[in-house]
Amino acid sequence: MTIAKKKVSKKVLKKKTKRPVGVWLISLFYFFSCSWTLLSFLIVYLRLVPLTAAQETYFSNLTIMDYILTIGIGGLGIAGAVSLLQMKKRATQLFIMSLALNIVSTIWHLVKTNFAEVVGGVGLVGYVIGIGMIVVVILYCLRLEKKGYLS
Repeated sequence: MTIAKKKVSKKVLKKKTKRPVGVWLISLFYFFSCSWTLLSFLIVYLRLVPLTAAQETYFSNLTIMDYILTIGIGGLGIAGAVSLLQMKKRATQLFIMSLALNIVSTIWHLVKTNFAEVVGGVGLVGYVIGIGMIVVVILYCLRLEKKGYLS
C-alpha cells in the first residue's frame, strides 16, 4: 500500500469513527429528557407538587402497566442514546421501539384514563412535536447507517 493510500485510509477511518455533532445533541437530549420524565413521575408519586383535580384523578388511576410503559419508553430512549454514542446500528431499532411503545402507551392512556383532559390542547401539541422529534431522530440514525457511521 502506498503512503498516499494509507493517508486516505486513515482519513476515511477517522471520519467514520468521529461522532457527528448530531449524535452528541441527540444523546444529551435523551439523557436529559428521559431522566427528567422519570424524575417528574417520582415527584408526582411522592406528592411533592400540588396537582389539579384532573391530575389527581389521572395519577391516582395509573396502574402498574402505566408505570411499566413509562419506564420502558424512558429505558429504550436512554438505551438508544447510549447505542448512538457507541455508533451502533441497534440505536435505530431502539428508537423505533421507543416510538412504537410511546404510541401504544398514548392510545392506552386515551382509552383508559382522562389523559386528554389532563394534558389539554397544549399538551397534545407537545405530544405531536415529541413524536415528530423521535421520527427525525430515527431518520437521522438511518442516514448515519447509510453513510457507514453506525456499525
